[in-house]
Amino acid sequence: MKKPAISIIVPVYNMERYLRECLESVRAQTFQDWECIIVNDGSFDTTPTVIREVTRNDSRFRVINKENGGLSIARNVAMKMANGKYIGFIDSDDWIEPTMYEHLYKLITENDADVAQISYWKEYIGSNEAKDSHESPEDLKIIDGMTAMIEMGYDQLSHYVWDKLHRKDIITCDFPIGRNFEDVYVYGKWLKNVKKMVIDNTPLYHYRIRRSGINQARASKNRYDFFLSCIDRMNMIQSSMTDEMDLDRRDAYLNRQAVNACRHIAREEKNTMKRDGAISRISCDINKFTLPPTQYLGSKYWWYAKLLRSNSRFFSMFMRFSGIFKSKDKNSKSNFYL
Repeated sequence: MKKPAISIIVPVYNMERYLRECLESVRAQTFQDWECIIVNDGSFDTTPTVIREVTRNDSRFRVINKENGGLSIARNVAMKMANGKYIGFIDSDDWIEPTMYEHLYKLITENDADVAQISYWKEYIGSNEAKDSHESPEDLKIIDGMTAMIEMGYDQLSHYVWDKLHRKDIITCDFPIGRNFEDVYVYGKWLKNVKKMVIDNTPLYHYRIRRSGINQARASKNRYDFFLSCIDRMNMIQSSMTDEMDLDRRDAYLNRQAVNACRHIAREEKNTMKRDGAISRISCDINKFTLPPTQYLGSKYWWYAKLLRSNSRFFSMFMRFSGIFKSKDKNSKSNFYL
């Protein structure tokens, strides 16, 4: 059989509420030379029924049923079975515009690129907002893998896998098992194989912001894993650079991320032992790096970082107390999907 141009990977776990919209948006693609590999990761709701109903009579959908093992394992299983020259990913609670893969395929082939990236909509109940891929919205941006690694490392470029199309050849390692923010961990390694990446700010992916995506019960692990991923990214950049790394810039970034992670843990984690333990671990980790001069961090972040490094428990109490008086964000949890 002729191999498809694109393999689209959709891992699914108990997503009966949103899966139909996701899969129907794949079926509606104007670019039709694709296969969609759906990995049912041990769902026990009506997800299997939805999959059967949507994929009936369309051989482009391939379904894998397996015991629950988590997002990374589900993606890894699908990648090994993918037949396409290019690979895309969709989260099962999101949906895509009909022209998304036609647009990505055109970008990646016409520019002879290894990765093509578009922008996305952040979807809340009753509202949405576009997230620009790049600060120059009117132009395409073409960069090499090293530049992409640095920009992604400093949060200047999206680290998600679902807003991109990838040449299959660059995917030389699996998603890590048992870690949150698996996109962050894996992408630096993939970028080592990238010669050219093309970026377009057209928003064609709809990223649904869900309440369970910021599960309060897992706040300490989620934030701690993200901070560890930041350290990994900096180490990966440093090991790949031919020139000397700007250590003040690196340390400023890591101190800022440590403060942000611990501030969220202090305000979100209800379990005292988990909260204090995670903040203490981050405090120990950040003390392995230098606190740079205030001009790299700004005075507020410098003093927050100083407090975190010297007295993590007082930092936690201070952030919890100050959070009580923080005004509600315009996108408060009441606007999140279930």
